[in-house]
Amino acid sequence: MAARSTSVSFYNSTRSTTLTRVDWGLDHGDWDTEPPGQVGPQSSVSWESESSGFLTGTEGWVRYYPLPLDTPVIPSPVPDEETIYIHWDNPYAGGNSYSFSAPAPYAVTQNGDGSGDNAEVGLVLGGAYGPDTCRSGYVWRGANDSDHVCVSPETRDQAAADNSQAAARVDPAGGPYGPDTCRQGYVWREAFPGDHVCVTPETRSQAQADNAEAARRVL
Repeated sequence: MAARSTSVSFYNSTRSTTLTRVDWGLDHGDWDTEPPGQVGPQSSVSWESESSGFLTGTEGWVRYYPLPLDTPVIPSPVPDEETIYIHWDNPYAGGNSYSFSAPAPYAVTQNGDGSGDNAEVGLVLGGAYGPDTCRSGYVWRGANDSDHVCVSPETRDQAAADNSQAAARVDPAGGPYGPDTCRQGYVWREAFPGDHVCVTPETRSQAQADNAEAARRVL
């Protein structure tokens, strides 16, 4: 066993983002296992570097570019600020250190302190707002507190406006659908089960279309 080594376990917890390696290298040491070229959604990979030579440690880095399912093209050149960056340093003398960064709305978290001469550390790529984090350009619809369907900002604004008008759009006389019966010209939005906010038929159709695309709009 080498005097110093670092083993990195990396989990891509996103549901629709594939990571493509665009840059990697070592400042000190040798590769035992290089970072893989791609990391698919909800996939775990690992790599390891080790010291080489007398009284030396190991230090390295890797950059991955995040590719959503329907965005298969990597820009050239790749801007560093658009990549997931992971760096580790296990010196012969002194403590181990790790650094990482990710473009919004991605986030990298560390599991374990990665200490010791032959260190092991776990890293997880996810969304800054949890598993329902929207891809760039989308926001949570927010038709209620738990509505995390990703939609355009305009659709979120529409949902808020419809909620504010909900009481005025209910038929005060009631009707065949009980106390939530809508006034003429309106229908239930049905963005989620039990959603009886009265909206235009076009808005209900939009809600159904957004629900159908929900899985493709998260990271």
